Amino acid sequence: MHLKFLAKFSLILLVFLLPLEARWIFDQADLKGSPFEYGTGALYLIDILLFISVFLTILWKRRNGSEKPFFVYILIAGFGLMAFAGIGQAEDRRISLYAIMRLWEGLILWWLIQNNPVRPVFLIMAFVGSAAVEAVWGIEQFFFQIVPANKWLGEAFHSASILGDSVLQTSNGRFLRAYGTLPHPNMLGGMLSAAILLLCGLFTGGTEQRYKIHDARFKAIVWGGLIILIFGLFFSFSRSAWLALGVGILFGGIWMIAAKQKKILAGIIFTLVICAAVLILLFPESLSRFSQNQSLEILSVSERVREYDDAQIIVREKPFVGIGINQYVKELQNIYPSFPAWKIHPIHNIYLLILSELGSIGFLIFIIIIAWHLSSLKISSPAASPRGEPPLLIWSGSAIVSLLIIGLFDHYLWTLHFGVLLFWLILGVNHRLAGESNQKGIDNNQGFVL
Repeated sequence: MHLKFLAKFSLILLVFLLPLEARWIFDQADLKGSPFEYGTGALYLIDILLFISVFLTILWKRRNGSEKPFFVYILIAGFGLMAFAGIGQAEDRRISLYAIMRLWEGLILWWLIQNNPVRPVFLIMAFVGSAAVEAVWGIEQFFFQIVPANKWLGEAFHSASILGDSVLQTSNGRFLRAYGTLPHPNMLGGMLSAAILLLCGLFTGGTEQRYKIHDARFKAIVWGGLIILIFGLFFSFSRSAWLALGVGILFGGIWMIAAKQKKILAGIIFTLVICAAVLILLFPESLSRFSQNQSLEILSVSERVREYDDAQIIVREKPFVGIGINQYVKELQNIYPSFPAWKIHPIHNIYLLILSELGSIGFLIFIIIIAWHLSSLKISSPAASPRGEPPLLIWSGSAIVSLLIIGLFDHYLWTLHFGVLLFWLILGVNHRLAGESNQKGIDNNQGFVL
């Protein structure tokens, strides 16, 4: 009994502390004399929690029997092995190995979610709670216009006066964007957009009978949490996260209309619109994120265009097996030997990045994995599924869609520690929810029993 509780608690704690960037750097990579984050070897506090949770889960499973691997397990393991096999193509095998370790941590997290005894609703609550803390911290950072350094949180110092830090540039000056505890505001925005969509799943009523969350006080907390998350997302000024949230709401909204929950959907959309309108009225400078007349926006667009041209060159080099994971920047360095270090970075598109590094074979496996997870949503029509899991399942699918949208405009879901774990966390929760939706005879009176 104690082992089961410890296994559950360890995974819940892991999910809650996921944004924590505290780490020990044992190998600081450099690129032309500057720190090279994507090739740096580091041990994160989260890594230790991950392997503690894996150890406890394996012990618990040995006492309670184990399940045979099924097709999606083979797919995901094959994807990880494909990345490992690609190390033979790598120019710098050391940094390739670090990227393989990051990827496998994400795959292990996915496995852990399927096999740990904790129910996925508690993982969603832990994730949303963590996102709310990040949102509050991000809002404070924006109003004080500073991110203080803190080695225990893994935070670096950021200020609008520092060139290279992420800012909103307007005619009235430079405004520091909200970071939370994460390395970049776009990562905060991605986390908050996924959290908002999962929070919608908690609120839409589908889990009332099973988890008893129809209490008015609980719903008041949810509404308050929704507003906090929206404000935090706004101050990240992440356009990709804003777009991802919009597409995710549309995806989940279609199901809610079919489920005849139009009033709840209208309430969610009304809250989003009112919060956005109030924030835009208070901070009209935010509209500059949609303007192409600001110097930073012009530079951003021109760089993205060049990135796609570069990706075509790299993909053609080894179209089937790729150049090796985490080798994209090395290839760019060979193409542009005179470029300064700050101008050399992965393409802001995970699909072209995976295609470049793992080739068409690895990319195909990745697409099949995504399609497999999204295909589970077909069982979730209101008429076909028992009342209980469908809303959470649908909104977790919306969270996947939001990350896929972000993947079109950024690379952190593939290149950075938090991004990799975030991606496989959402996929893992979705797959676990799909499995529970398929189970027959679910006891709807269990309530919140950990």
